[in-house]
Amino acid sequence: MRAIFEFNLPEDQREYEIMSKSLKTQSFLWEFSQQLRAWHKYDHNFKDANDALDKIREEFYRLLNAHEVNIDL
Repeated sequence: MRAIFEFNLPEDQREYEIMSKSLKTQSFLWEFSQQLRAWHKYDHNFKDANDALDKIREEFYRLLNAHEVNIDL
């Protein structure tokens, strides 16, 4: 089976960028989900809910950057 994606550039530039980065996005999502799982399963050192949200947000953006995923398309 073959799948061919076709884009009319430059009109479909945004869609092309999203499709071309889909493997990086999937990798980011998997790693982020594993971190959330680890915090849940193996404990964490969050002081309170606000601290947890801050650290989760930091990790979210750290991983976005590490996987070169841009959510501002």
